[in-house]
Amino acid sequence: MSNSRIAHKRIQTTTKGPSDIKFFPYLSGEQTPYNEANLRPKFSGTSKSTTAFDMARANQEGVSFVRRDCLETLRNTDIAPKQLIAISCGSASVYWLHPLATVLNLPFAMPSKVEFGVARLAVCAVTDAKPEEIMTKTLTDRVILPDKNQQAAYAKACKKYTTRYPKLKDLQQHTIFFGYFSP
Repeated sequence: MSNSRIAHKRIQTTTKGPSDIKFFPYLSGEQTPYNEANLRPKFSGTSKSTTAFDMARANQEGVSFVRRDCLETLRNTDIAPKQLIAISCGSASVYWLHPLATVLNLPFAMPSKVEFGVARLAVCAVTDAKPEEIMTKTLTDRVILPDKNQQAAYAKACKKYTTRYPKLKDLQQHTIFFGYFSP
């Protein structure tokens, strides 16, 4: 088993709610709900005792919280999905999808074949094919459901997480960071 699978399995089996360490995964800020090109990744709440496991868990939660921000932005346009289909990188990992499903409060269908997403978009772009012909419904093997026992705690943590963006933006403009941030 790979190190990432071991870490994700440990996260899933030992996590009893949101982490105190936060990760803000703004690798390219313009690709976030904030459209802020200069925004960069940060960790918050780290200490000398922070472990690689703690950082991996914070990473997973941070990405999930940003996806929740994106989902809320989508919902503000009156689009409200009832289920999502996992595509691309994490689509084959139940250890990645389970916390994401919990944070988003939506089930994730896992496709039978991982090459579902980006490859189909590329075909549309390169061949001028009609998306409705290429983006057909895919077969799924299983559905990952949100953890009802942790949804309230993650919803509260996500709300708090989202309020930190203005602080991050302000600090980003005035400070040089070395990977640590404690608002």
